[in-house]
Amino acid sequence: KIYTQLLRKKILIIKYKGFSSAEAYLRRIHPYHLKQYNNRWFLFGWEESENYTGITNLALDRIITISETIDDIIPNEVDWADYFDEMIGVSRPNDKEAVEVKLRFSATRIPYVITKPIHGASQRLDRNDPEERTIILNLLPNYEMYQAILAFGSDVEVLGPQEVIEKMKGFTETMNNFYN
Repeated sequence: KIYTQLLRKKILIIKYKGFSSAEAYLRRIHPYHLKQYNNRWFLFGWEESENYTGITNLALDRIITISETIDDIIPNEVDWADYFDEMIGVSRPNDKEAVEVKLRFSATRIPYVITKPIHGASQRLDRNDPEERTIILNLLPNYEMYQAILAFGSDVEVLGPQEVIEKMKGFTETMNNFYN
């Protein structure tokens, strides 16, 4: 149904219940793109509301109802082929720029990371590491990026930038407190 709405290019009124919302609420969306990430589908589009105006994404499984309007959408100006190049997942922070994230892996884990990249579009081996255990990623720091790094546990060390190191320190300090 949503794919058909994308083709019709009409504004949608979507009743949506976010995971942190107590109640469902209405959102006015100009639908542009569907994407699957982590076994979940997301609708991307332009939203017009009192609280936010811009590109947003909605998890399809949190949509309660969809109503089509007779109003045409604002033409899509996003190149969806490039939109996800600097990010992991679907959460695109509006106030961030891509940063060069350096990750140093254990000797046992680096072969896995090389053969199954964290982010194929930007991942490269750091030529300054004589042990060839450091990779560089150009990414927008978002929740999914931190989740991907944390999945490697003690097999990875963040070497930079400082903002990512500090965020990781916060996560690991919190985790450490769980076990002390």
